[in-house]
Amino acid sequence: MCSTRISNIKNQTQVQLGILRLGANHVVGLILKHYGLLKLAGFSSPVRSSDSNDVMVKEDDPILEKDFLVTMAEACIRLICTVATELPWKEDSNHIQIRREIVHALVAGERGVCTHSVLENCVGEGKRRKTSDDAMETVISDVAEKETTSSNTTVFRLKDECLKEYDPFFLHLRTQQHQQAHQYVRERSKGKVLRHEPPSVSNAIFSFREIRGEILTSPVVLLLINT
Repeated sequence: MCSTRISNIKNQTQVQLGILRLGANHVVGLILKHYGLLKLAGFSSPVRSSDSNDVMVKEDDPILEKDFLVTMAEACIRLICTVATELPWKEDSNHIQIRREIVHALVAGERGVCTHSVLENCVGEGKRRKTSDDAMETVISDVAEKETTSSNTTVFRLKDECLKEYDPFFLHLRTQQHQQAHQYVRERSKGKVLRHEPPSVSNAIFSFREIRGEILTSPVVLLLINT
């Protein structure tokens, strides 16, 4: 049902649909089992019936080295947070989606800057087609400052006041890009603690909005966080 990271919108939505149908506790439990973290979270070993002779067989988590166990736990928590924050967008939220794409392209860009063509590629043709060119230019103007490099290339850099819009669980950045973005935001903020907030649930399709609350209040999630 899941991999080390949810790699695309389709897989993410399938997990979210599972939560709507089966409940957060059940799906998060399956995610913990996938990562071999049931015992770490305080659950006893699950028991299954053997197909051959109906003998009950204990299913232990795979034996993981301590350092690797920590890595798996971190990856699992990132996955759960992504499922809770990256909810399917409603139709009229295209402007907000474009803003998020541009902000995260800028914080993950080399030396914290991007050319206009890079920003266009990050937004994607589909989102650009749903909005006007002026709308995208307005977003760029709102979140970025224009600079000229020594080679006379025009680039854009994220404004200081927009650093807090960086989301550590943003789906479209790879782990290495998030590490780079986190370091960049920390250096730009000069040690100031920024409160990063996920997208408002009001921008999500109505039927999916309850997912975030279910995950945040799930006792299964709390058990993992408290380990």
